[in-house]
Amino acid sequence: MNAQTRLPLNATRLAVILAIAGPLVWTIYGLLLPPGMFSDPGYGFMTWNSLLQGAPFDHLLEPDPANIARDVAISYGWWSAGQYLLPALITVTGLRLGTAIVIAVGLCLVIELLGWLRLLRYFNFSPSACLLMVALIVMARYSTLNFRNYIGGEPWITAAAPWIMLWACRIPSASLVRSFVLGALTVFVAFLAKLSGLIVAGAALVAGSLIVLFNLRRITSGMIGGAIGAGAALVFLQIAWFSHQTIHHYAYEGTGNAFTPVHALYIFLAPLTAGLSVHELLAYIFQHPSRRILETNVLILTCILPVAAAIAGFLVYNRRSLLPLPKFVSFAAVFLVIFSGMMLFLYLRNAPIPIEERHYRPSGMLVLAALVAVAVGDYAPRLARAAVFSVLAFASLYGLASLLYRPAGETSARVDAYSRTRIDIIDPQSVRALQDAFAAHGRNALFVLPSSTIAVVLPPNARIKATDLDYTSEAEFVRSPYAGKTAGPIYVVVQNSLVGSGKQEALLRSFTAYDPKAWQARRFAEATIFEQTRP
Repeated sequence: MNAQTRLPLNATRLAVILAIAGPLVWTIYGLLLPPGMFSDPGYGFMTWNSLLQGAPFDHLLEPDPANIARDVAISYGWWSAGQYLLPALITVTGLRLGTAIVIAVGLCLVIELLGWLRLLRYFNFSPSACLLMVALIVMARYSTLNFRNYIGGEPWITAAAPWIMLWACRIPSASLVRSFVLGALTVFVAFLAKLSGLIVAGAALVAGSLIVLFNLRRITSGMIGGAIGAGAALVFLQIAWFSHQTIHHYAYEGTGNAFTPVHALYIFLAPLTAGLSVHELLAYIFQHPSRRILETNVLILTCILPVAAAIAGFLVYNRRSLLPLPKFVSFAAVFLVIFSGMMLFLYLRNAPIPIEERHYRPSGMLVLAALVAVAVGDYAPRLARAAVFSVLAFASLYGLASLLYRPAGETSARVDAYSRTRIDIIDPQSVRALQDAFAAHGRNALFVLPSSTIAVVLPPNARIKATDLDYTSEAEFVRSPYAGKTAGPIYVVVQNSLVGSGKQEALLRSFTAYDPKAWQARRFAEATIFEQTRP
């Protein structure tokens, strides 16, 4: 009896230790092998640098198309400021950006794991289930990948999601004042984590209140306070942030691709597989740029469908294992319905939300928790539980491989000494040439870079224009010319794979005040720097 009473305590304690030790190990690894980053946070850190130069909060200083000798401040609405704020604030201590990113991501993972522990204990999951859930999240691809390639908002929304759900469940039974604070806090935290976090917050708040309303058949003071607090936070965000965007975020209509049946199908498939990163694994196998086998999302969804159907069928068949968790089942079911309904609404409005698992991660992790409950429960057949453990183990190995596998291009030589980030788009010699040019000319020079991820190799006060060269069409450069000349040289960086292409020609000609035949080219291993100096 004593051993049985000690076991849950040991499992709980071990889960807490793992929730801290696991992220610590990944953090040490990330400090030894600094991460690269995607373009989204690259723009975020450019925005932070603009703030240091005196721009308004969350505004990016860019060369004015009417005269590139001066800058204009542009407010972007694609991303929440949260994706860059914590790493940027850490750099104020003097740490390099890459180091700050790793520390911030590590803290996020600790917060996420402790949040899931609190949430699952609220739903009466067993200590062994909590321990298994923590172990799975520590090893998951969406946890490990950011220590290798910082993606931006995803570590923040996965960290915030369990706390958002926990607060939403507690709001209906809280006092009026407490529920008001929790409702406002839920919205603010969701917004800072990621713009799609507002969808997570909305689904959680509605789900938490609907379940209590169904059980009690009355509206509580907590529901009223939570609704007022959440509404007040939304009004504040609309006035202080959303109303000032010059590039529409995806709450606006008609800025994305037309709605197709693929979007509707994905709404039902993604929540079932997102917790296991199934789509991301299939995309790596079949749609990697170096070996693209399947060209369309329709074919990828054809591969996801049997996996999602198997997960759904497995949970329905072993539903007895979930009977001891009625609060969790009710919340997860209502949350999934509301979340999917919101996503369908946005897709119908042609919102530019790509068909990617990361937008469905919080709902997918609820499905993952259900699989964990079945795996450690007493009702499912031994063979079924073994099958679940096999799937979970495979997902964990995939997550570990996502961190440890380093292609030949991801070497220590790629790490920029100034930023402590890995630069993959251009070679180290090109980076040093840009840094030398800034040392010689300072803000008189303009650097036109093929990606925002390269901007971090230059000091905060450098004048930079990121072109997203791989993803911007030739026609867009023709439609968006730049007039005027800078006080000093202008440097246009082009990957060697695009040198001589129509896209390169269109980019250089978009600077209309410069002679198209006067560009001086310096070719390096992977990039060419085109330069002109103002007479």
